[in-house]
Amino acid sequence: MISLYKGLYAVYLSVAALCAAGAAVAVYFYPTQAISIVSIAIIIFGFTGIFIIRITREKFKNEVMSLLYNCRAQDFMDKVDELFKDKHSKAHKSTYAWLKALGYDVLGDFDAMYECCQNITKKSHMSEYHRRMITYYVEKDNLERAKDEIEKLKVLSSTTSGPDKMMIDRYIGEGTRAIKLKLHDVEGMDSYYEGESDNTGSVLISKVSFAESYGQVLIIKGEKEKARQQLLFASENGGDTKYKKYADKLLAELD
Repeated sequence: MISLYKGLYAVYLSVAALCAAGAAVAVYFYPTQAISIVSIAIIIFGFTGIFIIRITREKFKNEVMSLLYNCRAQDFMDKVDELFKDKHSKAHKSTYAWLKALGYDVLGDFDAMYECCQNITKKSHMSEYHRRMITYYVEKDNLERAKDEIEKLKVLSSTTSGPDKMMIDRYIGEGTRAIKLKLHDVEGMDSYYEGESDNTGSVLISKVSFAESYGQVLIIKGEKEKARQQLLFASENGGDTKYKKYADKLLAELD
């Protein structure tokens, strides 16, 4: 991630060079303290690296992910293209594919999303790959393949712990609900949506996607006025996302 930003990457490399050079000089003059000197150099570089990585992640979140969080999907895609235009390593290509697949998903271009997914190769991106493939197969009415992808996520979850496991389990829940919704099977969904209505956080796209999905559930249940309220929120705040398009379509059908 650091290499996406030339300035921060230059600082990172400069610190590495200075630590190496400083350690070499110090060891030359104080050879009996070589182990201590090298250890100090490694510690300095390690803490500096952690600091720069944190700055990089915050910068990426504020400049790139915030666009998506605020339902500006095409702006997000353009920014991703700009950042990765000169990056050709295997790791960069996988990250680029994952981010583009995410953007195409939010825009509702599922064929383009599928193509990007085929270029996701990093192990750390596999949960995102399976998440997108669940979406693809649900949209294509291939629910058996979607269920297969959920099973693959369950395998990943069984070998993961901590926050990553929680994230994967959330993806499993999302996929399971998407399949049920496709089948118009909303039994038991009330408890989820009512429990989550106040827990969608401050991220706009989370609120919008929740409202659009809940609107679908309420329509199936016959609660059209409640559905209208949810769908209006998704329509008014959904920017250029698929959630606005879906909400607009459902609102037109309600009128």
